[in-house]
Amino acid sequence: GTGLVGLILAGLFAAAMSTMDSGINGVTSVIVYDWLSGRSLSVRTSRIVTSMLGVLVIAARLLAPVFGDTVIGVITGIAGSSLGMLLAVYFLGLLVPRANLKGSLIGFAAGLVCLAVVWICTDIPTWWFGLFTIVPTFVVGWLASLGITRPLSRLIGTTEQLATGNLDVSISSENRADELGDLAKALVVFRDQGRQAKVREEEQESLRKEATQQRETAVQTMADTVEA
Repeated sequence: GTGLVGLILAGLFAAAMSTMDSGINGVTSVIVYDWLSGRSLSVRTSRIVTSMLGVLVIAARLLAPVFGDTVIGVITGIAGSSLGMLLAVYFLGLLVPRANLKGSLIGFAAGLVCLAVVWICTDIPTWWFGLFTIVPTFVVGWLASLGITRPLSRLIGTTEQLATGNLDVSISSENRADELGDLAKALVVFRDQGRQAKVREEEQESLRKEATQQRETAVQTMADTVEA
């Protein structure tokens, strides 16, 4: 009996350690290859990342009783709290061609707000939380992505017109306080410099024509004088 119990406990510990190991490896892969673009990390940075992951794992363990009193309760609480928003972000990237990182993060934040409201203000079981977060996360992420990509599309069209020499084009989004505003300001500077260069070229062309006309007049006057 004791030997069998020990064998079962050893199997449970091995399964738990295997799950934790694969989870930490997965998070590490996301950090290194997605967030850091595969850059080589120094030993100090690796230790910092490892320590942060360890702290997060410990914090998750301490917060586990909040999600439920049993293993099934904890699993359904975590799944209900997170999988709805993750599924919404997945569908956002799959179904919305203009989806982008900033729009997805805004939608995820909206999902977190809805999750907090449902969690605090209702007695709905935790496994239903995903139903209340997937729709606002997807809709808000979609609208936020459209709000970002439409000005960007206009700026791309403006850039193409400037490249063809149209210096009379109007530039929108100049007053925005984000990266699109910075891009619009740079296009304004480029357009104004192009206009100044065009004015200088016109002035130089006018001077060349005037000089040519003066030379022709001088030659004609000299010829008339010789003939006289």
